[in-house]
Amino acid sequence: MEAIKVRPYMSSENWREINGLRLAGETFDDAVTRLLEERKKQQLHADMLADRREDDYIPLESLAAVQANAKERERAGQD
Repeated sequence: MEAIKVRPYMSSENWREINGLRLAGETFDDAVTRLLEERKKQQLHADMLADRREDDYIPLESLAAVQANAKERERAGQD
């Protein structure tokens, strides 16, 4: 990806906090990218947990049973 040099407007407090989250040898851009990726993963995990709480999922056991039924029907049709 082509880098464009910009200076984001933020408070000096936020700048210091983000700068403090940088790992050794990490650029500011790398740190922000890493933080955004971590946030996306956290959001995905939270969404997955919310779906489980709402019972909007199919247990893996059910998927195995569906696959077994499909294979059995396939075998019956071939005989």
